[in-house]
Order: sequence, then C-alpha cells, then structure tokens
Amino acid sequence: MAAENQCHLGLWLNGQGRLYYGRDPRYALLLEQHAEIHELARQAKAALDLGELNAARRYGQDVAELSAIVLAGIRQLSATPQD
Repeated sequence: MAAENQCHLGLWLNGQGRLYYGRDPRYALLLEQHAEIHELARQAKAALDLGELNAARRYGQDVAELSAIVLAGIRQLSATPQD
C-alpha cells in the first residue's frame, strides 16, 4: 500500500473526507496534491540517499510549500456547508 494511503491525512481523505466532501471538485484536487506531496518526499529521500543534499533540500521545500497549500484547501473545504 502506498504511503499516501497510510498516513493520517490519507486515511482521512479516503474515509471521512471522501464521505463528506467527495463530490466537491476541490476534494479531487486535494487528493492529487496529497499524492504529489508523497512523490516529492520520495524524491527527496532518493536524493538524500545519493548524497545530493541540495536537491533533497529543494524537494523538502517543495513538500513544505505544497503542504501549506493542502492545509489551506482543507480549511476552505471544511468551512463550506455540506448538504
């Protein structure tokens, strides 16, 4: 099972998140962004394993920036009244 399905956010997205917000187009974007965070983290780990510290730092910064975007998206989504 992929890491994005095992982390706390992935569990929420595939559980209650899908139940409450699955029909909202913003939910699909959150799923994509969440998967991208994990892909960037894998790339950072691979770069670190190769001793490419600058690349690993850049990937880490990308993870941090996209994580902030996802958090803002979750806040917007959860502030929207649901039927």
